[in-house]
Amino acid sequence: MPSGNPAQSGDEIPIARGGTSYKITAGSIADLGGNVSGPASSVNNQIALFAGTAGDSIQAASTTGLLKASSGVIAAAVLGVDYGDVSGADTISTDNAIVRFDGTTGKLIQKSTAGVTDAGFLTANGLTFPAVQVSSADVNTLDDYEEGTWTPNYMSNDIFSGDIAVTYVSNTTRGRYRKIGAVVFIEFSIVTASVTVTGATSDVLSVEGLPFAPISGFPLGSSQILINQNLGWTTAAPAFGQITTTNLSFATGSITLSTKTSPDVLTPSSITGANLTSGSTKNTIYASGFYFTAT
Repeated sequence: MPSGNPAQSGDEIPIARGGTSYKITAGSIADLGGNVSGPASSVNNQIALFAGTAGDSIQAASTTGLLKASSGVIAAAVLGVDYGDVSGADTISTDNAIVRFDGTTGKLIQKSTAGVTDAGFLTANGLTFPAVQVSSADVNTLDDYEEGTWTPNYMSNDIFSGDIAVTYVSNTTRGRYRKIGAVVFIEFSIVTASVTVTGATSDVLSVEGLPFAPISGFPLGSSQILINQNLGWTTAAPAFGQITTTNLSFATGSITLSTKTSPDVLTPSSITGANLTSGSTKNTIYASGFYFTAT
């Protein structure tokens, strides 16, 4: 074996021990039981990966993310392919809570106070419908809910033409409504401040300004307007009203005012302009009821 050079496989190496000389023959890595070389240093419990395809060199896993294993091969996992790219904003979750996005990135989710029970029932603090109704043809779908105010006023052909002029006490002439699906519940009051007659008074008196147009061709009894109180009328006062699609000043129909002269009369009598009383704080009605819309 040449002096100063590493031993090669097959070289004879002389050894002297206790006055006795020996010779050994240098073998290969394979002969010694291993032919794989590793890095100069490693981290305890760190995963080792093959370096190249020769099968005789290993390296430390360099990835700092998640790993995946496929057919015995360990490799770096790809975000959005091998594992999800959506993370939760909350450190804890509530059982059965509905998950919703947090922000607009599409990558962050958060819990909500709404939930779905194991039986399939929705639990929430309330339901919000869009400002403009999105109508559904499904008869089992509630597609609208709204609350608000409206301004009622008396109307007839005589008022519309100017034969009768009416002004109102503003703070007591008002209305409120609640629409649930196609049903509108209303309540309102009207108090006149003055009534001036300069012509005809025979036309039927109605209330206009409804918050929603009533359905056309509704059956008898599909709407009920009850006059809960009436004060300051001449001869006869309105006792109830009937919803109609007829209107003069609004496009949302009207309430035709009627009364009954006795309990056994089948045909009610109409209230007309002649029943209006002049003077302040007159022709008062407080009423409530409901009617149907098309949607």
